[in-house]
Amino acid sequence: DDRLTRGGPVMGTPSSSGWSFDIESPDGRRNRWQLNVDHQRSENNGWNQEIGLEFGFQPSDRLEISLEPNWSRDANARQYITSEPTASSPTYNTRYVFGRVDLSEISSELRLNYTFTPNLTLETVLQPFAASGRYSRFGQLSAPRSRNLLFYGTAGTTITKNPDGSYTVDDGEESFDIDNEDFNERSLRSNMVVRWEWRSGSTLFLVWQQSREQERPFADARPSHLAQAFGAKADNFFALKVSYWIPLR
Repeated sequence: DDRLTRGGPVMGTPSSSGWSFDIESPDGRRNRWQLNVDHQRSENNGWNQEIGLEFGFQPSDRLEISLEPNWSRDANARQYITSEPTASSPTYNTRYVFGRVDLSEISSELRLNYTFTPNLTLETVLQPFAASGRYSRFGQLSAPRSRNLLFYGTAGTTITKNPDGSYTVDDGEESFDIDNEDFNERSLRSNMVVRWEWRSGSTLFLVWQQSREQERPFADARPSHLAQAFGAKADNFFALKVSYWIPLR
């Protein structure tokens, strides 16, 4: 892969295998559901598993509701972190530093559409999200086209964790720091659109968007964490768009 090092030498990729399972309700029903399960594992001990659900309801001809919760866990054994110049390295005098990152993500999407009249509709989307990641097993690409890392703490190198969560690496001749990349985030995106076609071809759109973000102390993301996004500070955006049809005769 020529992208893993972010512009550096090409890097080998591990073999992987996986499976998926999908089941859903018959098409054409007013109330529908779907389940997706995926699992993948690579030879360098990376893996991914994901469960996705989808529910759709149509209580009346005017109202449509859908809910799509999703949960995933991921362990990427070759996550790029940074590059560091060095006086001597088989990778062209640059260290390409990678780490293992263990990720957990919980998300959901709620949609509500209501038709007041054929010319007046309301569309609403709500997307809470929680994600966390913890880094470990740092090392550098051992050679161009290789999939292997020289792990810090082996082959005469040392790695020390500092009080602020960063790491200091020393190979006996040079030393450098790796920032603390661990994260635990909550976010909420919401969007509401009123569409009014007051005359044929002439339409007014009234839009309200809200964005919330919050950093939390580290913990694996769990479904209960989605509610914490509602307590984050909000940025609100309002927009008005009008299109007017001018007939030409």
